[in-house]
Amino acid sequence: TNGVQSDNTYGVSIITSKAGNMVIDNCTFTDNKGDLETICGGGTAYSNYGITRVTNSKFINNVVSKSILGLAWANGISMSNNVFIGNTAPNGICEDNMADSWTFSNNVIIGNSKNIITIDSYAESVVNNYWGSNTASSDECIDGYGDYGSFSIAKMTATYPEDDPLEEAKEIEISFDKTLPEFNVDVSAVPSNAVLNTTNVTLGGGKTARILITPKAEGQSTFTLGSNLKTPLDTHVFNVAGEPKERVNIEWVNETTEMYQGDNEVLSVIVKN
Repeated sequence: TNGVQSDNTYGVSIITSKAGNMVIDNCTFTDNKGDLETICGGGTAYSNYGITRVTNSKFINNVVSKSILGLAWANGISMSNNVFIGNTAPNGICEDNMADSWTFSNNVIIGNSKNIITIDSYAESVVNNYWGSNTASSDECIDGYGDYGSFSIAKMTATYPEDDPLEEAKEIEISFDKTLPEFNVDVSAVPSNAVLNTTNVTLGGGKTARILITPKAEGQSTFTLGSNLKTPLDTHVFNVAGEPKERVNIEWVNETTEMYQGDNEVLSVIVKN
């Protein structure tokens, strides 16, 4: 619980065997690397004949020879509210190898070499997980010769400004229809005809993420959500009108002149007596 394991270049990070119960909660595993001779092919967690619970944890940029979580002959597996991003694992995120039962819910699985779980027994439910796409299907996300009960996915909504072209700073909103753990992805706007107020955004956590985009020069700019991922979560092309014109007010005793001025050119003059 509340642990951090990173930058290992040997074997597995956690081993529980011979009827031991394994619980991983609020832990972070980053940049660990395994070899072919380690238990369960170098996964970061292994349980043998135990009850396994993995919750509120993050597995980021790990490199293993089989699966991130190799759970062999466990009496029960419960995985919820975890984040799996940027891992290299030929057999996917998790493989059960004849566990008694499965529940896999409210997890984030994006940008991995294989965004799948392997079921060789029976999964009661694989529900409310975000697989990086609003069209993810069980055929795409589940492998193995086992079976499962219910399957559903979490979906993302990206709301973009309707202005076309973009003439002033506006917000992009990102939200999900299910409660997911918080996770971070990079964002970008290329080329820089428009600029963002951040290069990294926190998503999930039951909140709506907001990103401010500001026009800078006439042309086009492509917004990418998850620019650090192999497959971005979303993209959107903005037509940009150019940098907003500065409004200048000049006041005299009996009248006010309002001018919109940009690039040393007076665009309009309104005189009020």
